[in-house]
Amino acid sequence: MTPTEIRDALRAIASNVGPKAEISIVIGAEYQPNLAIYPNGITGTGRVSVDADTWEELFHQARMEWDRQAALHHKQTIRAIAFKIIEATEEMGRCTEQSLRAEFDPSTIKRFGAVAVAEANRLAGNGPFSIVPSEPGNRRDGDTDGEVA
Repeated sequence: MTPTEIRDALRAIASNVGPKAEISIVIGAEYQPNLAIYPNGITGTGRVSVDADTWEELFHQARMEWDRQAALHHKQTIRAIAFKIIEATEEMGRCTEQSLRAEFDPSTIKRFGAVAVAEANRLAGNGPFSIVPSEPGNRRDGDTDGEVA
């Protein structure tokens, strides 16, 4: 594989993982090539790591391992959003998109927001919870247009 093909394969994996995903490859003289996926960025939580002898095998194993672990990552993301919804509602009387964007990008809020609201309602007794949409002047591309739940 050429360096451009390797980069393209990494971008394809990262786009499947999520907007904060970072991927690193380590190649050394004494060990197999290693590919690590950091779904929340290299300084965030979570890591998926695979080793292989060929590029094709490395990328294939990375995709397979991410598919195996994606549900757990999504569950952790939903729970983190749910706790933020509960926290924001307790502090401000409501949870706005802006308060969630401090920690989560708009596409993550759009993808998991409704499920996170349901999780917040399940976890805390002071609901019902919802996500109040941002004012038009504070929106960015990809933001939701209406209330998530």
